[in-house]
This record gives sequence, C-alpha cells and structure tokens, in this order.
Amino acid sequence: MFCTMSGPVDNQLRRGWSYVAEPDDGRHVPDDTLRVRARDGRILTKRAHGFPGRVEVVDESGADLPRATLIRAAAAAGEALERLGRDPAHPV
Repeated sequence: MFCTMSGPVDNQLRRGWSYVAEPDDGRHVPDDTLRVRARDGRILTKRAHGFPGRVEVVDESGADLPRATLIRAAAAAGEALERLGRDPAHPV
C-alpha cells in the first residue's frame, strides 16, 4: 500500500486540505486565519492534512488489514515525523 503526499512546494495546496467547522462562531480561530462562512452560517477554516513527503505502509501482519487502517497508519506516521521536525526530503 502506497500513500503518496506531495512535496514541500506550496504545502497548503499540494498536501491537500479539508474544511473544519469551528465552534462558537469561529471565536477561537486566530486572527490571521482565513475564515469562510458556509451557507448554513457555520464558520469554516482550512486544515492541511498529510505529510509533505512520501510515507509507505506495508501490511506484513498477514491479517489482510483494511486499506483505511493502512491509510490512517501512514497519516499518523507523517504527523509524528512532522511534530519531530523531520525534513520530508530526507528518508527516515
């Protein structure tokens, strides 16, 4: 199973993003964050997802794990590497 994320060039676009509905009419969102008001009135912000590198997950368990489990494992590994300040251009 390969999960390929984009490189460090313009991470906001290449990494992918999703909208997040903010509680309390967006009151807790930092001032420099772009806010979008949805048709239903909720305040939405963009949240980047993925790791700006390539994460490969191989199922060696023999349990035939669901693909969603492997994708979540790749995402968790990327988030941990990012928190540790690892450069996606250099393999672990």
